[in-house]
Amino acid sequence: MEEDNEKVETRNSKLETRNLKLETRNSELETRNSKLETRNSKLETRNSKSGTRNSESGTRNPELGTRNPKLETRNSEPENVLHLDVTRVADRLKIIAYEQLTGEAGTVRHYEEIPIPIDTINTRCREIAETLNKANRQGCVSRDILTKLREIGQVFFDDLFTYTVKEKLRKSAAEHLMLNLDDTLVHIPWELLHDGKQFLCLRFSMGRLVRTRQNVPGSGKSRELGNPLKMLILADPGGDLNGAYAEGTQLRDYIDQNQYIVNASLRTDSITRDYVREKIRSFDFVHYAGHSDYDQENPGESGWRLSSGTLSAQEIMKMAGTGVMPSLIFSNACQSARTEGWNIKEHFHDEIFGLANAFVLSGVKHYVGTFWEILDEPSRRFALEFYQELLSGRSAGAAVRHAREMLIKEYGEETIVWASYLLYGDPAFNYIDRISATLHEENNAISHESDLHASPGTKIRAQEDFIDFSENRGKKRNRPGKMLLGAGIILFLILALWGYPGILKKNTLEYEQAVLAAYNAGNFETALSLCQTLEQTNSQVRLAYVIRGDIYLRQGKLDAAQTEYRQAIQASEGTKQEKARAFIGLGRVASVRKETNTALTYYRQATEANPKSESGYMSRALLMNDTGDDKERLKLLVKARELSPDNRLITSVIKDIRKKILLSQDHEKQERINVMVKELLENMASSPPEIPPSDTWTSVPLTLWMPDFKTQGYATQEGQDRLIAAGIANALIEQSRIQLVERALLDKLLEELKLGTSELTDRNTALSLGKLLAARLMLSGQIICSGPQTQICLRVIETETGLISAAITETFGGSVPPSVLADTLSENLLDKLKKRYPLRGMISEIKGNEIILNIGSKTGVAIGQRFRVINNEAMMEVVSMEGDRSVAKVIKGKKVLTERQRIEIF
Repeated sequence: MEEDNEKVETRNSKLETRNLKLETRNSELETRNSKLETRNSKLETRNSKSGTRNSESGTRNPELGTRNPKLETRNSEPENVLHLDVTRVADRLKIIAYEQLTGEAGTVRHYEEIPIPIDTINTRCREIAETLNKANRQGCVSRDILTKLREIGQVFFDDLFTYTVKEKLRKSAAEHLMLNLDDTLVHIPWELLHDGKQFLCLRFSMGRLVRTRQNVPGSGKSRELGNPLKMLILADPGGDLNGAYAEGTQLRDYIDQNQYIVNASLRTDSITRDYVREKIRSFDFVHYAGHSDYDQENPGESGWRLSSGTLSAQEIMKMAGTGVMPSLIFSNACQSARTEGWNIKEHFHDEIFGLANAFVLSGVKHYVGTFWEILDEPSRRFALEFYQELLSGRSAGAAVRHAREMLIKEYGEETIVWASYLLYGDPAFNYIDRISATLHEENNAISHESDLHASPGTKIRAQEDFIDFSENRGKKRNRPGKMLLGAGIILFLILALWGYPGILKKNTLEYEQAVLAAYNAGNFETALSLCQTLEQTNSQVRLAYVIRGDIYLRQGKLDAAQTEYRQAIQASEGTKQEKARAFIGLGRVASVRKETNTALTYYRQATEANPKSESGYMSRALLMNDTGDDKERLKLLVKARELSPDNRLITSVIKDIRKKILLSQDHEKQERINVMVKELLENMASSPPEIPPSDTWTSVPLTLWMPDFKTQGYATQEGQDRLIAAGIANALIEQSRIQLVERALLDKLLEELKLGTSELTDRNTALSLGKLLAARLMLSGQIICSGPQTQICLRVIETETGLISAAITETFGGSVPPSVLADTLSENLLDKLKKRYPLRGMISEIKGNEIILNIGSKTGVAIGQRFRVINNEAMMEVVSMEGDRSVAKVIKGKKVLTERQRIEIF
């Protein structure tokens, strides 16, 4: 009997040991799956945001925004990649252009040769450098210089490519363009070649692969990417670039929100050569924000300027072959204190290749860098956007291209910083795809290993199914649960019998929700009644006082509103957002009373109460509109946008302020405006009456000016009228052919005429000024804040006749944010203007397949627009344009076309 018991115990012991192992394995699998589910969820959220951003920016390939970077099940389909192989043989170029799916390899390819004197190439490179050197110290070029850059890019396009290659580039639907270049051709600015429609770096997601006769010591084993990826951020090693330091901290903060993909380490001091050489191989990504030095006489001495000394290209090359280098290096050279003009050297592409060459030859898969040192703010924005795109599931090349597009949208195409970045490496490589595939393989391996631990034909039991032969142990395990259950029942009865009325008194959530619902619906009477009930229920709830304050402010009861906001601040129960909202309310009351300094103080306190809200920063910037401190306003708005990146109105105001700051530093443009105003004033009295045009069909340039909107009543948002006007102006510029009169020209003219903006409220004065500015249209606006409603009236008036050509009146709830107001009004206004002023023209000449139209960019023609021929079935598409003319090709219809036939935009 004892022997049988021993056998049973031994068997039980073995089973328990085995069950424990299986429990551990199941636990590991559950943990792994939980992490994967969390990661998938977060990536889906990021991908959703990325899709929204792509939709707004009008990306060429919208499918990128909706890809699902789900790490467990993500299977990327092969993509079509356009390859351009260019080899130099003496004074000729051998060119191959072909498309193939990622992972495929062709057997035979056709190549073409084209003679090209290297002197011509060098001359074009000098032209590019000279053109870029005309940028001012803010990196901004004039429209004429940007046009010159396009023209040089088009000449390059003609000189370097055969007709067949050009057609493949123009017709390709591929997103990625992979340049395979000889190392003797890296100095050519391939990214800035122009196909007549776009620069190649905006048309494609580009990357450079370089063929070289140099030994490639780092071309062995590829780096196995970590999970999560590890990233080293080296920021401001010299301690003299505040912008670089801010870039490092902001990038670290962003990466910290995505620790399921990347773990970041930030280093800002004591960044020595030994430190970098010791640590660099431990990371998948390395981001450098600081100075880079270039030695033209000895490129091997070029490199990163560190806390002491320089990490040279030669030292980087020495690191090859010892260990696996990082997969991606982003070298972001920036300069915050530039005071002189740009000094871009003739062979500026060689500068980036010196450092890129060292990293790529040592084994780095991707290198992102700049041609020249650029301003810290745009470079910081580019870097953040690049990583956001990369980690949302875009390829390396697409991340660079979308970051370029963001800079253009943010700063304008004239701020040429977007053109300074380029990528060495495969542009189609996708880091999220790669680590998701690795995770999937690892997960399958663990599942397979788990199956191996089970006996053949045996199913692994869940933990609750394990057999426990110990009866006593089971009884002990049940006892605490019963005791806790009994204690819970007793506690519930006590609360139900004696404590429930007290709990009900404190439970104000339903009242708060009802108050907000009534306020947002514009039912002020109900909202006030509910606020009183809420206060009686619990006098320390902050929301009741905030809502009453907002209602009294909208009703013009400033003293009552001030009292409520102060009580809200004193209340002890509420959120940081509600406290900040109370300070904003006090600021608005002070602002209405013209107590500017007091209002600014309250807005600062709002930021202190809730540092993560943009409202305090934005209110301060808008209130400071007339102080003249544009740089401080810009600083505040940039901070507000960081906290609310999707607020397009903030971006619109930032653009206006940047233009104003750039103008104050552009003395040539100031002089041109002075001359224009002088000529306008001289011609005002003596100008003969305009002769009506004989051609009443063809559209003329549509110029519009916007006086400041008039406001009645009190809005809870500081500067609501300026925000709405900025949003509408931005929509008109981006989505229509309308050209707005520059504010600087208007301000100078008002100064000369000794008129204030308040005098423009007189319609006759405003129309006269519009005619003087040669503006065909004037957009006037009036915002009426009355109790729970906001009514906005817009009028488009023709300055020559004084007739109203379009009118919009919309009524909104008082709590509707300005961004929604601006979007709704802009959509209605654009619809009316497009119907009232359609783009029309005539065929002025026919040259073979080319149709010459008598309208061009000045009138609003854009490449890709389609026009229908009146009384004809033909449809044509614009392929190129100039100021007063454009060229189109027939894409539909076979009827004969003749000169003087009328056309209208389709």
